[in-house]
Parts: sequence; structure tokens; C-alpha cells
Amino acid sequence: MTDAEIGEALELAQAAVQSPFIDKTSELLARALLALHQRLQLAEDVCEGVAMYATIETNEKLLMLHHKWRVGRESRGSE
Repeated sequence: MTDAEIGEALELAQAAVQSPFIDKTSELLARALLALHQRLQLAEDVCEGVAMYATIETNEKLLMLHHKWRVGRESRGSE
């Protein structure tokens, strides 16, 4: 399913939930679709946050290793 198709399905679900002519089963399915979309959006946000944190942690470790390497190289060069 493409992003456009998902967007269209979400719009239809939103309209269906607001319609006074919707049957109970369709309303529940529409609400479930909207709830799942919200949860997927939250999961995506969490994953992005974790990836950003991991990137920061990795960069800090790489900087620390580089610093240790330079200090070691400089101390060997001065001997």
C-alpha cells in the first residue's frame, strides 16, 4: 500500500467516524484504523529518538577513541 493510499484510507476513516449514517461495525473498524495509525506514528517517533541517541552515543565514543589515539601518538612521539 502506498503512502497516498494510506492517507486516503485515514481520511475515509475520519469521515466515517463523524458520519451519523455509519453502522457500528464500520465505526469500530474506522476507529481501530485511526488508533493503529496513531500508535504506529508514536512507534516511529520513538525509533527516531532511539536512533538519534545511539548516533550521539556512538559519536561520543568515536571522539573519545580518537582523542586517546592522538594522546597516545603524541606521547610516543615526544619520547
